[in-house]
Amino acid sequence: MVKSKTKKKSQASSTSSSKNGRMRYFVIALIAITWMTFSNVGKNQFVGWDDLVYVTQNKSIELTSDNVIHSFFKGEPHGMYVPLTALSLSINHFFSGFNPAPYLYTNLLLHIFMVIASFIFLKMLFKDDWLAFFATLLFAIHPAQAEVVAYVSGRRDVLYALFFMMSLVFYLRYLQSNYSKKQLIYSLLFFTLSLLAKSQALLMPFVLLAIDQVHERKIFSKEVLKEKIGFILLAVLFGIISIVVKQQSEGFAISREVLEVPFYERIAYAFYGFILYVINVFIPVNLSLIHPYPNNGVPFIAWFSIIPVTLFIFWMGYKFMKKPNLALFGILFFILMIALMLQLFPNSYGVMNDHYLYVPLIGLAVFIVSMFYKVKNKTIPILVFSTYLIVFIFVTRQRVEVFQNGISVFTDVLKTYPDSHVAFSNRGTIYYEQGNHQQAFNDFTESVHANSYNPYAYNNRAVLFLANGKIAEAMEDLNVAIIQRPDYTDAYSNRGAAKGMMMDKTAINDHNKAVSLAPNEGKYYYNRGAYYLQFGDKNKGCSDVQKAMQLGVQKTNPMIDQICREN
Repeated sequence: MVKSKTKKKSQASSTSSSKNGRMRYFVIALIAITWMTFSNVGKNQFVGWDDLVYVTQNKSIELTSDNVIHSFFKGEPHGMYVPLTALSLSINHFFSGFNPAPYLYTNLLLHIFMVIASFIFLKMLFKDDWLAFFATLLFAIHPAQAEVVAYVSGRRDVLYALFFMMSLVFYLRYLQSNYSKKQLIYSLLFFTLSLLAKSQALLMPFVLLAIDQVHERKIFSKEVLKEKIGFILLAVLFGIISIVVKQQSEGFAISREVLEVPFYERIAYAFYGFILYVINVFIPVNLSLIHPYPNNGVPFIAWFSIIPVTLFIFWMGYKFMKKPNLALFGILFFILMIALMLQLFPNSYGVMNDHYLYVPLIGLAVFIVSMFYKVKNKTIPILVFSTYLIVFIFVTRQRVEVFQNGISVFTDVLKTYPDSHVAFSNRGTIYYEQGNHQQAFNDFTESVHANSYNPYAYNNRAVLFLANGKIAEAMEDLNVAIIQRPDYTDAYSNRGAAKGMMMDKTAINDHNKAVSLAPNEGKYYYNRGAYYLQFGDKNKGCSDVQKAMQLGVQKTNPMIDQICREN
């Protein structure tokens, strides 16, 4: 009998060692394939758009105690409450300044950690190494992930996702350790870190209930619901914080065309966006940094989608509650993680954003792999799925190159949405900064033609008119920009400069307006100072110039600086 027990222990030990060895190989394979897929990220640059507010034009990017405290207690200047994301970017800036490569390699490293955490989570949840491996691999190399890994501003997604997944792992450990409170506390801690990186994790309590259902727990029992109180309170607290920070921020702004979309139309766009997200998971051929609202109003398919998508969601929920399985969990996970991003309450420009798919994609990856699993003869499914993955690797590498620079990004947007006035305007701005004024002028003009409500394009085109001495044309564009957006500080300041060129002393009214609208923005003081000096008032002029310097203005006019030094 002793020998028999020894033999059984030896077999168990051998089996455990075999499983650990196989898991090690899975992890190594996931790391190697993920790195190979995204290894070209280091060639990319900052591309504008969100990179401006998160890094290159972020006045709080310096790693200082004041900036960190302000970030945690008051949020970011751009109106988002993402203190951990801001801290991680500040650490990058501390070590590498504005060299984008370290930022991007950090994104890739975090993505790899997220891939490992996802594999551990799926393996623990379904106790199937191969399913966990293939679902995680699909998540890891999907072309939609390029926007998170190969774009510096993707940091917010990959950071919140990593902490979110770690929270799920520790919750599973809580369930599998006979309800150890220590594991539950760890889960709460990582959930808090996830919320500090980005608020997309708010629906975590519902994801935990879905996991409970997979474990055949009574999800409406007092014991199960009591466990969720801490998660619910955190979700409510951070939800309120996010709203308050946005409302109090001077830098947070969503374009008028988004805010003026009636709520009933947003409902249609939400369901339409849901369908587009699903399509982009299975057939990622229309990926884009921007997915603008259609210029011709809500398409018929958006209205049509409301009823079938609603029925589908409720049907999936009913089936899952009745008898949970792999496929249903994957679908429900996707629905829960994408729900807050469907623009019912707009928090960004456009119908959808590819980077919102980052975590939800895990759910549909589980669904796809589980469907292949149901086929009895595995040879053909394995060949099809392997081909699917290989194609994705090549597509993803090409997608990474799209984020090489701002011109390539917005040119890519225009391939998918050739009438995107935002893409034309942003590309025009980049051309202007590069000194290609003719191409910039062409893009600003195309932007105006694509959408008549376009104060930014009118203002930017006016700057080019002024540079070429076409003051009348500039005034016309600036008047339109101010009519369309009465609080547009740049337009007031530029119109003041234009009037100054015409020796029109009413220019002071525009300069005063710009300063009153943005009292902490140095360039408006500098422009007003230039006006005062132009008309001989050195005291007021140099006072404004000095104020501008104190507010951090660095690009100055040597002639003006000389006058004020002599004053």
